[in-house]
Amino acid sequence: MKGFLCRFIIIIAAVFLFIFLGEVYLKYFSYYGVDSLQNFGDELLSRDPEIIWENPYAMETLEPYFYDKNSAQESDKYRILVIGDSIACGGKLKKGDIAFPAIVEELLNKKYGKDKFKVLTYASGGYSTKQEVRFYETKGKLLKPDLLILAYCYNDTAELSPRITKNKGRYILRYYRTDIPYLNKLPFNRYFTEKLLLSRLMNEALIKLSKKYNLPISLDYCFLPHEKIHAYFRRLAEVTKNSGTSVAIAVFPPLSESLTPDKRRMHRSIKKWCREFNFLNIDLLEEYRQYNSLKLRADSNDNCHPNQLGHKIAAEYIVEKLKKNYLRTK
Repeated sequence: MKGFLCRFIIIIAAVFLFIFLGEVYLKYFSYYGVDSLQNFGDELLSRDPEIIWENPYAMETLEPYFYDKNSAQESDKYRILVIGDSIACGGKLKKGDIAFPAIVEELLNKKYGKDKFKVLTYASGGYSTKQEVRFYETKGKLLKPDLLILAYCYNDTAELSPRITKNKGRYILRYYRTDIPYLNKLPFNRYFTEKLLLSRLMNEALIKLSKKYNLPISLDYCFLPHEKIHAYFRRLAEVTKNSGTSVAIAVFPPLSESLTPDKRRMHRSIKKWCREFNFLNIDLLEEYRQYNSLKLRADSNDNCHPNQLGHKIAAEYIVEKLKKNYLRTK
């Protein structure tokens, strides 16, 4: 019995050692899991990697407002700042189509008079709630918007884990994602895929096999603990508390006919948090449910990004909610 126990302990120790060494290799000595590589000079080495990773195009569109935010031509406008990820910046829309922030501005100015509203957008593909709140805290608040709209998607619980490494004399910003697809039929698999890159490798191999051979495997995204998103919402409430900026959370549900328990819980949680922090909850779930989900997808195989119809529905619903809550005196 004693010999069996010793062998068991050795086997367990060997498994954990294998996992540890594998994680170290994947994270520090391989390029697996890197979303993007960007080169920077020595002067940026001391900066926070999370601040460095920002969409240059989005910054270009906002730059004039950082330096001319009190200009006469803008002072009389009701300013709305939309922050979000690829949905807010129109990811996967066809050429010529426009994302919901631009439609919101068009609808508001049509309703209340030309040039009464200005909608600014800072959205970057892959942003999580953490990066969005961090952007507002560091830069977005300088725009002093009357209203902040945070566009929330069901995989925004995903976070980037950035770090700076040096390669051939250049500093490189590297990213490792935690929005890892998991096979929800495997017990405890969600926990391991949130934590381990090795299990991500395994899962992605299984996912590729399932797609190749049309295996009936249900896929989903990790839903990180509620406390993390709740903490980001609390931080947003703290940052906007004394600025006079109202906050609305626009929730974009997955474009599918049914919702997993995790996603249902997500909608309930956000509704609860919006009441707690006095945010306007703009949940598009019921609006989208009136349509066949396939008709709202920009890509038939993508249940995340809406097409032009989906953005139009979202914009109209957002405007309707704003009219009832914030714009009654306009």
